[in-house]
Amino acid sequence: MTQRYNIRLLSAILDTQDERKADGILSEERARQALTVGPPLNRDERRLIWISPDARDVFLAVRRQVRADLMERVRDAGLGTAERRLAASGGDADEIAGNGFTVTIFKDDIPGAEWSVSVQFASEYLALIGPSTAVILRDTGGHVWVSGRPDSQGCISGVWELSTESPRSRLQRFSLTLEP
Repeated sequence: MTQRYNIRLLSAILDTQDERKADGILSEERARQALTVGPPLNRDERRLIWISPDARDVFLAVRRQVRADLMERVRDAGLGTAERRLAASGGDADEIAGNGFTVTIFKDDIPGAEWSVSVQFASEYLALIGPSTAVILRDTGGHVWVSGRPDSQGCISGVWELSTESPRSRLQRFSLTLEP
């Protein structure tokens, strides 16, 4: 089964839930607070999102708005983009300097994981998005290189998952964007 099929299946299951079984309310204000300044959602609030379609709709709508606001602030600050590289360099590692971040790709010696990707955030980018915001490094061709929340060192990393093409060859055709 594909990931898209799994998401549609999970969505269909969640949409059949009986709202009467949910006890509690998640307000827009509380969802916004949890997604921005904190404190994060507690166990009961996370449970409510899973069992209540209404709470889930509120949370997802607020999350979309918070992300749109962050994207606008990042763009207004001139951050989050990296110019397309015209030619790949040699060696085992490459650095791609972006506006507010640096991406390092390097060859691994781990079988089945040929490339690793690491994103180091500049302090101005981290200050803009906050410590609990998940980010996505994506190329202009739509491929997600890595995603997650910055760690205590202001970094996210992962393994390259596109088996049909290397990150170096994608960099010859696409530029990178970092999206909150």
